[in-house]
Amino acid sequence: MEEIDRLRTEIRDTQVIIFAGGSAKRFGYIERPKPLLPLGETTLIDYQMDIFLRSGFRRFVFLLGHMAEMIEKHLKKMYKTRDYVISLDPDLPKVGKGKALKNAILNGAIDTGRRGLIAFPDDVFLDRSLPYRLVSHHLFAMRNHDTVITVLAVSGRNYPFGVIREIDSYGRALSFEEKPFIPLVTSTGVCVVEPEFYSVAKKNINMNDKGAVEFESIILPEFAKKRKISVMTIPPNIWFPVNDPKEYEQLLNTIKRIKSC
Repeated sequence: MEEIDRLRTEIRDTQVIIFAGGSAKRFGYIERPKPLLPLGETTLIDYQMDIFLRSGFRRFVFLLGHMAEMIEKHLKKMYKTRDYVISLDPDLPKVGKGKALKNAILNGAIDTGRRGLIAFPDDVFLDRSLPYRLVSHHLFAMRNHDTVITVLAVSGRNYPFGVIREIDSYGRALSFEEKPFIPLVTSTGVCVVEPEFYSVAKKNINMNDKGAVEFESIILPEFAKKRKISVMTIPPNIWFPVNDPKEYEQLLNTIKRIKSC
């Protein structure tokens, strides 16, 4: 019980940093921001919040951009008794997750002395115990292997196109496989980070860069070279990224199928 109580304390002390500012360009025009898309009787962001709250997390940081007022109004209605802060994306032509992150560090929304769990409302996980297990994995790796970041990954993904693996000298296909499973360990985007992560982000992310900046491409390679990243791998069938209408439809059908069982 002592170890479980210690883990619960660590979870309560971990801030959940939720990136909810994307413009959902691949969805075309929609009348609501993607985090508020319906998911059965709830929404993407509320489904995620329910999992985090049930796991024992208590402090949340929302990074908002596209349709921020609508999301902020929803948060005030649903979580008025919860401990959360909002960081609005900087007024720049192109932002990306990197600039949004650094802006939240600079304006004090993110507590740079506190561990963070980075998440996205459009990454839906069917395993509700996952945040609890992820923090437990992170703490073990940090204490025993001196890591700073734990990346949540899947063991592979289905390639979205047909693949011709061999072509003969006459240009004829010798094989064809539609949407094969590619066994490459793939990051889900979700990760747990220690305070050192914020220092590197603050130093290396350039707010004056003309393009959108993604923190993964700037920060994670640096930590990987130093062997400071732990990886927790999960089966691919419990992760549903919602990047376009087709993936959203697949998620809705899966949720409906689960409920009917």
